Amino acid sequence: MKKIVFLLCLLLSSLTISAVESGFYMDAVDILPGQEQQLTLKVVNSEGIKGFQLNVVMPEGLSVVDGSVTNTGRLADIGYTVRSSIKSSGTLGLIAVHGGTPIPAGDGAIISFKVKAAADAVEGEVAIKLTGIKISFESQNYTQPDVKVSAYIGNRPQNVGSPVQTATAAAVYSLHGRLLVGENPSAAPPTDRLRPGVYIVGGRKRIIKQ
Repeated sequence: MKKIVFLLCLLLSSLTISAVESGFYMDAVDILPGQEQQLTLKVVNSEGIKGFQLNVVMPEGLSVVDGSVTNTGRLADIGYTVRSSIKSSGTLGLIAVHGGTPIPAGDGAIISFKVKAAADAVEGEVAIKLTGIKISFESQNYTQPDVKVSAYIGNRPQNVGSPVQTATAAAVYSLHGRLLVGENPSAAPPTDRLRPGVYIVGGRKRIIKQ
């Protein structure tokens, strides 16, 4: 009996790890007031995805350009149907189901859309949020924690120092937006001590390998 329980726990653990290693993300974006910028929704997954839904919540000063949502990259030619709607709050809702072929395991862009910064938008750093993320994998369903994506309206201030010094000031987040290492100008992010996986370092995705 103990052996059966142990094997069951091991199986559940492996399913959880599989899901946590997968998820949606977007790269950081800079946009000038009054201008448009194309954003790309990406996903990293270790098994096929049959369907998903999520909301892209826009901060004050940014809005989604109506009719700009398109399948791209990994979704371009596999028959996926993506339904999009812009809610009264300005939030972009996305629901997608496969038309015979799940999104294969991999990493990269699947959907692109444009956002516009208001001409009178207050300049500074804001956060685009991915919320209500539900993923239907081939073997399980998974609810991904909310993700925060860094966006900067206006001209982003240039950090003083070399590129190496710029990198050392970066905070390290999990793929799901949980802060793992706070911003520290005097010490490099301890990526050498992170377990293998996918992280967001300085607003950019970084894969840590063995």
